[in-house]
Amino acid sequence: MARSPSHGTRLPIPRRLRALRKVEGYETAKEFAAKLGITPNRYGNVEAGSSLSIELALMIVKLCPDVSTDWLYTGNPRFLTVEYRRKIDQALDQL
Repeated sequence: MARSPSHGTRLPIPRRLRALRKVEGYETAKEFAAKLGITPNRYGNVEAGSSLSIELALMIVKLCPDVSTDWLYTGNPRFLTVEYRRKIDQALDQL
C-alpha cells in the first residue's frame, strides 16, 4: 500500500523512534541508549510512550543528523531527504 506524504504525521513518537533506531542500525533500545549516552530505562520509557524531552530530542538529532526535531515531534517529513524518508517508510512497514 502506498503511503501518502502525510502518513508519518499520524504516527506516534514512539513508533517514529523505533523506525529511526532501526534505520540507524540499532536493533535494540539498549544499544541506541548507550550510543546516546543515557540509561536504557530513560530511552526505553520514551519508546514506551513517555514524553520526549527537548533535551533528548536534541541528543537524537545530534546523533542522527538526517532527522530533525520537527520530524521527531510531528512526523512531518518535509526536512527529511527523499532517500532517508524511503528508509524510514520501509522501517515503519516492518514494525
